[in-house]
Amino acid sequence: MKQTPTHIFLLAAMVGALLAPGAPGRAAVDDIGMLELYELKTLTVVYPSSPASRKDSNRISAQNRAAFLSAGSNAVIRIVSDTEASKSDLGDNLLLLGWSNRLVENHGLRPPYGKSSTTVRFIDYVEQDPDLDLMFICKSPFAPEDDPRSLFFWSRIDRERDRFMTMPRVGSDWAIYSDYTVIAQGMLDHAAGWPPKRDLIAEKLDDPDIKAYVRDRQSIESGPLRLIFNPNMVPRETAAEILKIRRRAHDQVVQALGDPGAGFKLDLYIYDDEETKLKLTGVKAGAHSVLGAGEMHMTVRFARSSSIHEDVHPVAGHLLGPTASTAAYEGLAYAVEPVLLDQPLTYYAAMMINEDSMPSIADLLDEERFRKLPNARRFAASGLLMTWLRDLAGLKKLTNWYTAPDPNPDRLAAVLGSDAGRLEMRFRKWIMGQTEAHSGDISFNTALGEAKAHHIKGEYDLAAAALVRALTYKPDDLQTRFNLATTRMKTGAYREATEELRKILDGGAGRTGALTVHALLQLGRAYDLLDRRDDALAAYRQVLELPNRYHSHISAREGLDTPFTADRLD
Repeated sequence: MKQTPTHIFLLAAMVGALLAPGAPGRAAVDDIGMLELYELKTLTVVYPSSPASRKDSNRISAQNRAAFLSAGSNAVIRIVSDTEASKSDLGDNLLLLGWSNRLVENHGLRPPYGKSSTTVRFIDYVEQDPDLDLMFICKSPFAPEDDPRSLFFWSRIDRERDRFMTMPRVGSDWAIYSDYTVIAQGMLDHAAGWPPKRDLIAEKLDDPDIKAYVRDRQSIESGPLRLIFNPNMVPRETAAEILKIRRRAHDQVVQALGDPGAGFKLDLYIYDDEETKLKLTGVKAGAHSVLGAGEMHMTVRFARSSSIHEDVHPVAGHLLGPTASTAAYEGLAYAVEPVLLDQPLTYYAAMMINEDSMPSIADLLDEERFRKLPNARRFAASGLLMTWLRDLAGLKKLTNWYTAPDPNPDRLAAVLGSDAGRLEMRFRKWIMGQTEAHSGDISFNTALGEAKAHHIKGEYDLAAAALVRALTYKPDDLQTRFNLATTRMKTGAYREATEELRKILDGGAGRTGALTVHALLQLGRAYDLLDRRDDALAAYRQVLELPNRYHSHISAREGLDTPFTADRLD
C-alpha cells in the first residue's frame, strides 16, 4: 500500500441538524469534531500499561502518535501510561489510546466505551463486530466546568494498521471504523457533561449502498487465495481471470521469499474502480493489504497487472510477522520487485547520489522522517536497503529486528554484529557500487533539466548547449534532438536546425509517427526562415501525405499558403 487514508467526513445532515432550532451542543461552525486534535497547542498522550507484555509496544505506539501530531502542529506533547498520569497531566488535553486504557476507571469514572469478544460499544450504541475501532472527542471530565480542554479516545494500537492511519481525521465527534473506513458516526450533546451523550439527530449509522454491495458478494478460490467480488460490478469471468493472475503472482512471491505453509490463507477483495474501493475500504489506492485480517484489496485494473508488489506483503507478514517499520514493509516488496515507475531502483540510487539526497538508514527507519521524504526517494531507498540486507544476512536473521516494537538502526546493527555508524558506511559503499551503470542516464537527465531551466528563462543559447551535452550521452534520443532543433531555430541558427531535423528523419523515428510528422513540419518552417521556399513547400506536402497528428495538417496547409516567419516562433 502506498497511500495513507486520511479522509474527512463532515456530513451535511449533521451540520443541518446542528443548525436546526433548539439543537444541543456547540454551534456547527465551531464544532470540528476530531479535527480539533490537529489544532491543539498542548496534549498528553496516555497509553495502556496492561497487559504488561504489551506495555513497551504501547509506549512506542504513543510516541509515534505524538511525533505524527507534533510534526503537523508543533504542539507540545507529553506521553504517560494510564497508571502514571499526574494531576498536571489530567489538566491537559488528553488522548487516550487503546481499548484496555484504564485512565478513566483509575479515577473513579465509568468509561463510555467497551469491547468484548463479540461487540464494541460506545455509550448505548453497539456493533456486533469485535474488530471495529472507535474514536471520539468530548469535554475532559478532569477539567473545570469553564475549562474547554478535551478528551480524545482512539482504540487502535496496531503497528500494521497504524502505519497507514496513524490517527483518523474525521469531522464528527465520534466514529466507528472498520479498518480505514467509517461505518457509523455522529455528534455529541456537549451540554451533557460526563459521561457524554449521543446527539441522536446528527448521526449516520448505516449506508444502504455498502450493505447491498457486501450482501451480494460471491467468492471463488484457488489454493490459498479466496477472491471475493460483487458480480453486479465485476463479472464472474473477470473475477476468474483475475484469480489466475493473482495466483501466478502469489507463486512468484513464494519462489522469492519461501513457502508460508498450509496455514496461509488470503482473502482478495476486488472492486470495479478506485471510487468504489474508497467507499468500501476508506482507501482509494489501487491496492492495499490488511495483514492482521488476512486481506488484500485491489481494483480490477490493478489486479489485472503483472505486478507482484502488493502480493509480497501478506506472504512476508506470514513468514516474518508484523513490522512497525514502513521502510521495511514497503522496502521488502520493492526488493522482490525492484522497479519503480518502470525504472530500476538502482537508477533512483544514481539520481540520489548525484543530487546528494540519498536518505540515511536512520532517515528510513524513523517513521516521521520517512513519511516526509518524496515518494520516489523513500520507496527506492527503502527497497535498496532491504535488497542489501537480504543479500547481506538473509531474511531469517533479520526477523528479530523486522518484528521488533522499535526496529531502529541500533537494533539492526546489533543483529548484524556492527554499530549504526559502520552499518551506514557499508550501505553507502554498496549503493555506490550499484549506480555505475546509470551514470550516463543521470548525466543525460541533468543536462535535460538544465536545458529546461534555461528555456523557461528565454536563455536559448544556454538551453541549446545543454541539449548538445545531453546528446553526447544519448545520441539516439530523437526527441532530444527535435528539442535541440527547435531551440536552434529560436537562436536564429536555422541551418543547424535543419541538420538536426534531417538526422531525425534519417534516424528511423517511424515513417508515420508523430515525431516524423512534426520534424517534417518544423523542417518546412526552417527552410522558410532560410528563404528556401521550394524546399519548404516540399516538406509541407509530405506532412499532408502522413496521418494528421495533433492538427499537423492544418499547420502544413498554413505553411503552403504563407511562408513561416521568425516572429511566429514561440
